[in-house]
Amino acid sequence: MNDLPEVKYNNVLVVTSSQVAKMYGTTNQIVSKDFNRNKSKFTYGKHYFKLTGEELKKFRGTQFCGRQNDYCKNLCSSNSPLQISNKTRVLYLWTNRGALLLAKIIDTDIAWEAYERLVDFYFEKKDEATPLAQIPDIHSYAKPVFQTSSTKVPRNASWYERNRRRMNYLAQRSQRQTKDVYHHILKRLGEEFDLDAAKEIYTREKGYPPKYAMDVVSYFPELAELAEIHLGIMEKTTEKSIRDARRARESREEMENQ
Repeated sequence: MNDLPEVKYNNVLVVTSSQVAKMYGTTNQIVSKDFNRNKSKFTYGKHYFKLTGEELKKFRGTQFCGRQNDYCKNLCSSNSPLQISNKTRVLYLWTNRGALLLAKIIDTDIAWEAYERLVDFYFEKKDEATPLAQIPDIHSYAKPVFQTSSTKVPRNASWYERNRRRMNYLAQRSQRQTKDVYHHILKRLGEEFDLDAAKEIYTREKGYPPKYAMDVVSYFPELAELAEIHLGIMEKTTEKSIRDARRARESREEMENQ
């Protein structure tokens, strides 16, 4: 995230759809589909910019340009290593607010965590260079200034609770029931660990048996760590299957239209 190239349009820090898709653990097509389904929630200039035609051509030309003309100064970062394919006909650029709205729509733990990193290491970090004269005087605000704590909030100890939304979303994307996702993860864990023995240890140490199988996963760090790995593999495999199916469908449609 620290190496994310700085890209500006109209002197506003932005990220491309490709960057958003990669960081949010999804695809350009899904980002585009989610945007089109919720287009009424987005405002041009506030959440996103859409570049086409001559404007896109000019913007593409400013990348790596190193020129100091007014266009470059106002629209882009002259040292930006962003590369835009000549085949691109439409380019969406997302502002901080646009990236937040996309995270809300995609609504997965991966998207939310990626957005938090975007804010910490890209949007707010880059904005540190804002001239002092442009920063509002703190005394001009009517709201009181509250002291914040430096103590970190404890992380939810339950692996299941931390990843429940991810598993629900995965089940939705793969068109299967959430319990099938649970069973797949447990099956993979059972290939390496003795889950019956883990259940007995849980019962002995806690004084009562686990209500759900995922309680055992959350109780043992090694099980939770491996479950995290297999959940990530399932997510990547599902997205690849969706992409392959879409390409096959598009190929068939193209052949039928010839």
